[in-house]
Amino acid sequence: MITAQRSVLRRVFPVAIASTLLSFLAVACGESKVAQCNKFTTVANKAKDFANNSEALKGERDPNKIADKIGQLADRLDSLNNDMKAVSLSDDKLKSFQTQYADLVSIGAKDMRSLAGAIKNRNAAELERSSRSLQDVGPKLINVDQQLNSYCKS
Repeated sequence: MITAQRSVLRRVFPVAIASTLLSFLAVACGESKVAQCNKFTTVANKAKDFANNSEALKGERDPNKIADKIGQLADRLDSLNNDMKAVSLSDDKLKSFQTQYADLVSIGAKDMRSLAGAIKNRNAAELERSSRSLQDVGPKLINVDQQLNSYCKS
């Protein structure tokens, strides 16, 4: 009986050690914080491109065309939001930034749609509310971006 147990231990023990070592290697070889930060910032930098695309509104005078362009910008924000949510992160702090960023982008897209509707419907109260909300989102996004940069540099 003891010989049978020793025989089983001789076969099981090396497999258990190998499994444990592979688990440690898998964790150690996981994506680094730097790699995850790079993935996140690649998507976040699309927001800067978005800001450049919004410059096209400056020369437009037709309210309906302005509303349509704002709606298109909202669609781009939704696309950016989907890209942000699709980034796979394991770092809890980065996941928190990802959630904050996605939530703010979602609010921005919603407010842009409200703004476009207010322009088309000539609804001054909704125009004011949407504009104010959009103005609040910008600094919050900048704050998340600054926190992200600080975290990724540390």
